[in-house]
Amino acid sequence: MPFGDNLSRENEDSLEALSGKVAALRALSYDIEGEVQAQTHLLDDMDGSFGGARQLLAATTGKLAAMLSAGGNRHMWSGAGAGEYQPAHGGVGIVGTLRALSVPSSFSSMRA
Repeated sequence: MPFGDNLSRENEDSLEALSGKVAALRALSYDIEGEVQAQTHLLDDMDGSFGGARQLLAATTGKLAAMLSAGGNRHMWSGAGAGEYQPAHGGVGIVGTLRALSVPSSFSSMRA
């Protein structure tokens, strides 16, 4: 077999191997792109969820501050956050916690 034919065959084999590696890298890059898009979507969703939680906490804090400045009797605590967040996992959440508190009637005299 002539030397040129042998070299040509080696070049073709190398080119086929290189082509396979390029195809594998292309597939990997598409997989990475899909994962990046999925992670970006997840982070956007989390940002929205944290924004909602931040607003809920600010509203609840505002209601508690208003109750404290109004003198905060015991019956006012049981209604704190009525209609607000109830956890899906079966916990008591903010509303149940405030209702479970044993706040003395003289609470308004205890605050600074």
